[in-house]
Amino acid sequence: EGGKLQGTSVPDDYLPMKKSRYEGLERECYQSLLNFGKLDRNGACTSKNLILRGKGSIFGGGRELLIATMEKAGAEYRHTGPRNDMEFKAWRSRGRLLEVCNAENVVITGLKLGMGASWNLHFVYSRNITTFHCEILSKQINNGDGWNPDSSENCAVFDTIFETSDDCIAIKSGKNPEGNIINRPTKNVYIFDCKTRAGHSVAIGSEMSGGVENVYIWDCDFKDCAMGVQIKSIKERGGYVKNVHVRDSQMKEIYVHAPNYNNDSQEAKTLPRLGDYFFENITLFGRAIDGRKEYVYLEGYEDPEYHLSNVYLKNITFIDAKEEEKLHTQFVKNLYIID
Repeated sequence: EGGKLQGTSVPDDYLPMKKSRYEGLERECYQSLLNFGKLDRNGACTSKNLILRGKGSIFGGGRELLIATMEKAGAEYRHTGPRNDMEFKAWRSRGRLLEVCNAENVVITGLKLGMGASWNLHFVYSRNITTFHCEILSKQINNGDGWNPDSSENCAVFDTIFETSDDCIAIKSGKNPEGNIINRPTKNVYIFDCKTRAGHSVAIGSEMSGGVENVYIWDCDFKDCAMGVQIKSIKERGGYVKNVHVRDSQMKEIYVHAPNYNNDSQEAKTLPRLGDYFFENITLFGRAIDGRKEYVYLEGYEDPEYHLSNVYLKNITFIDAKEEEKLHTQFVKNLYIID
């Protein structure tokens, strides 16, 4: 209790580089502070039974390591993120706090974790991941996601507090065209009894080209996040996001959209397929944008075959909402609103 494992802020301490996956593509990256398993897109789980537990903390090199990694590559660090090829290459070479690859039966409990130079807990091509009774902290880190299952299955996080400056939880499955070819979805993700103090709560995407299915979220307090549960599927991605259930929770907004960033790769052959989303007993506080608020924002694609479809809103409570702010829809079919 009270013990601390502290990573350095010196990039050379994380050499040699290793094969990793970052922002949806396999690439050479600096090692993470903790590394478990070997990445193999075609392989089964070859590493098994990892337990990280205790009452202490595990922290990475943080903002200092982030900046040093950029500078070592001769790239400029920008708080708003990279702007050219050199900066993107350095940005995407950062290690995580913990990276788990091709592993099964992973348990993380009781710890304070965070301050990786990029994402913190990252699980790739893995299954049976359980994280509970933890705090995940990375508020000062650009792109400092908290808990990221990536082309993995049977993943659960509960009774955990998040305080990040990006997605608290990000569910991913690769980036086009590589993600479409590898075709390993993330599925069976369970998120419950979680609380967020800062960050973007739960994001599905934007790297979701291998597909995402069966996501269940309940009994969560996301009201202090800048955003609520969001599904972000850039039109070039392909893939799908289906069967998402959210209930008995509070947040700023329900947000399904197609942002235009991180799309510097070959376009997929088809648009993403989005649908079968169920939201029940949700309290929405609204996300402030340009002097107004958004509460439910649902947007699919113009092609009728790729409209957002089958969305259920049941017993949604809008806090301090004007009638015109409650609901925005475009390219949506089969929307059911139930009081």
